[in-house]
Amino acid sequence: MTSYETLLLTLDGPFAHLTLNRPHVKNAMNAQMVLDLMAAFEALAANRNVRAVVVSGAGGTFCAGGDLQEMAAVAQDPDYDPLRDASQFDALLQ
Repeated sequence: MTSYETLLLTLDGPFAHLTLNRPHVKNAMNAQMVLDLMAAFEALAANRNVRAVVVSGAGGTFCAGGDLQEMAAVAQDPDYDPLRDASQFDALLQ
């Protein structure tokens, strides 16, 4: 099974348990988490044994929303693009 930087994924029979794993920031979504989620759901979609995906958050919080520190970095540096090299992200937007 693939490991992800910001997610925990376990399989239990037909169930996949996907945990947002950035509890130090209340699981705020950053660019890496978006990429990890896209990759995880792509892999899960290809797994014919998985019938349901349960999504939860580590540390008692599901998801605080977007990562404000990363958003501030983008606002301060117009050339900063955390998803620039993410060809998968371009496909999602189409």
